[in-house]
Amino acid sequence: MLKEKLDEISCKMGEQLPQEILAKLGEGLKELQDTHIEEKTIKAGEKLPDFTLVDTAGKKYTKETFKDKKMVFNFFRGSW
Repeated sequence: MLKEKLDEISCKMGEQLPQEILAKLGEGLKELQDTHIEEKTIKAGEKLPDFTLVDTAGKKYTKETFKDKKMVFNFFRGSW
């Protein structure tokens, strides 16, 4: 169901965005695919490695911070 929804969003976006924007998005996607990043990702059922995340206020969070809690991480790629 998620894939279908994402495909629908992608199709609508393709109809609304200018070609030069779509071309840039395509270039970025190709660059990301060329890194084979999916081979380095954590798969379902694998243990999460130790980590430290820092929020915008400088507060640090480790894996232990979230022990026995449900987590969703949202990472933004950017060059800003």
